[in-house]
Amino acid sequence: MAVGRINISDMKKLIVFATAHNPQMKGDKQNGEIAARLSFLVKEFNVTVIMEEWTYDGSESFPNEFARSSGIAYFNVGTGPEDHFKTFNGPINYPGHDGTLGPRFSAPSMYEYGPLTNQENREKRMGLNIEEAMRAYETGIFIVGTGHVHSMSSKLLIAGFDVTAFSWLP
Repeated sequence: MAVGRINISDMKKLIVFATAHNPQMKGDKQNGEIAARLSFLVKEFNVTVIMEEWTYDGSESFPNEFARSSGIAYFNVGTGPEDHFKTFNGPINYPGHDGTLGPRFSAPSMYEYGPLTNQENREKRMGLNIEEAMRAYETGIFIVGTGHVHSMSSKLLIAGFDVTAFSWLP
C-alpha cells in the first residue's frame, strides 16, 4: 500500500517513547523502571537502535548505558548549546527564570514552554538527526521528553517513518 510516493512496507519503524527527563539520568531511582519499559519495547518491536533527546554536556544517560549493555546501537539525537536551540529553564517562580514573565516569586510552580521558535528549531534538528541515525537501521526507539511526543511523532510521520508512540510518567 502506498502513501504518496512511500511504500508502507518499506517504511522504517520508529517507536517514540516519551518520558520525563529525570529517569534518563544515570543513577536516578527510576532507572529500573525505564529499563523495564525499554526492554519490553526492544523485544516487542525487535529494536536495533536507541536514539535519545539528550544533552551534549558530556554526561552519559541511562538509556545509553542500557543500549551498550544490551548490544544495541545508540545515538544522541538531541541539540547542542547554540542560542537558536536554547529554551526556557526552570519554573517561573525560580529566580533564574528567563521567560516571558521573568521570575515571579509568588507564582505557582509551572514551566513556560518556549520560546516556540527555538522549540521548533530543536524539533527540526532532532528530526534530521533521527533520519541520519536511522540510515543503517530498520527499527528504532526515540526517547524524548513528553512535551515533544505529539509534534515529534507528527514530524517523523511526515518524514516517512512508521511511528508508534508510547508515554510513561513516573
